[in-house]
Amino acid sequence: MARVAVIGEEVRVQCFGLAGAIVCPASGSPVVQEAWHGLDDEVLVVVLTAAASTALADTPLGRRLTVVMPE
Repeated sequence: MARVAVIGEEVRVQCFGLAGAIVCPASGSPVVQEAWHGLDDEVLVVVLTAAASTALADTPLGRRLTVVMPE
């Protein structure tokens, strides 16, 4: 079954866990990169904070649908 993950600053992503999303609190480029590469194959949709999106700017996103939260 497809899953949804949310990556970004903890204060902005923690509430998504209530809806069943995989929550990956991450601040700073190395931690965001680690969270992205740690997602399993079932994750097909990823919601990113603006900072997390910037941290992944040079990363190939592959087949996953990504959405960036408004600031």
